[in-house]
Amino acid sequence: RISMISTNLPSPLKQVNSAEELPRIWTFRKNEYSKRYKEINEFRNDPFDDNAAIIYTEDANKNITSTGRLTFDSVSGLPENDVFPEAVNEYRTQGLNLVELGRFIITNSNMALLKAYYEAFYTVSMVNNVHFIMMVMRQKDVAFHQHMMGAELLSDDVGISFGSQHAFACVAWEIEKTSPRFFKWLGRQPLDKVALSEAA
Repeated sequence: RISMISTNLPSPLKQVNSAEELPRIWTFRKNEYSKRYKEINEFRNDPFDDNAAIIYTEDANKNITSTGRLTFDSVSGLPENDVFPEAVNEYRTQGLNLVELGRFIITNSNMALLKAYYEAFYTVSMVNNVHFIMMVMRQKDVAFHQHMMGAELLSDDVGISFGSQHAFACVAWEIEKTSPRFFKWLGRQPLDKVALSEAA
């Protein structure tokens, strides 16, 4: 398992800290992905969970209501390695640290919760010296990430649909070049990477 630095997450987000939490996450993923992406059917004992920051919310009855995962690059690669464009290998050759954002589901259109997740993705990446967040996403979501984070489109069509009616693209969010618009959206200041390195 990759060693990562934990950080405080915006409320009401929680981070998985023990194996006991994972079965509920797996069940939630299976229930939600089966509605959206028919070709994604492996959830239990997902090996990429071992090298990931897994974030979630739950209701008063401990039912999972949302989740997202930042998988850290390792010798096993990243979950969507097979569809990444060559630029991703170039990042690795340059010694850049990568994570992949995936398994991201919010069961209702809660903009405040969406903000909390993206703030968490940004903060976890900054604290852990991540250079790029890789994302394979529906083509219709690319414009939001370009506008809000300054993400770069690497591939307009990765050639798979995961059993859905959507076409998927690949984008790279370079953390240190995050758009000022993102921080205005969150209502916060960017983190200082120099200060983070001195505190480590």
